[in-house]
Amino acid sequence: MNRYINAFFWCFIVYLFASIPTAVKSEMLMSEKIEELLRKGSCWGCHDTDEIRVGPSYRSISSKYKNANNQQIRILMEKVRYGGAGNWGVVPMVPISQLSSEELNDLVEWILVQQ
Repeated sequence: MNRYINAFFWCFIVYLFASIPTAVKSEMLMSEKIEELLRKGSCWGCHDTDEIRVGPSYRSISSKYKNANNQQIRILMEKVRYGGAGNWGVVPMVPISQLSSEELNDLVEWILVQQ
């Protein structure tokens, strides 16, 4: 009997998690490491997960680059590292030079899965 209750419990948990909107899931799954990188790079000042602030939302970036090849991802990483303008309008992206290459890679990987 306990086995059935345990199985029911885990099925219920999976059902609840599956029914949570994607926006909430990505917020829940944001690791402390990513949260720290977003703070370290001052990313929240211009970007949000869902809403346009000064720059595009992380979901918009992810959507734009969803089929990106390695070269396009490298260009995106360079845009974050060195800044620039033209991809999202006239407001320039400020350079985020305080992140290491590894941190930048982790951050861009996280952004690209924000569907």
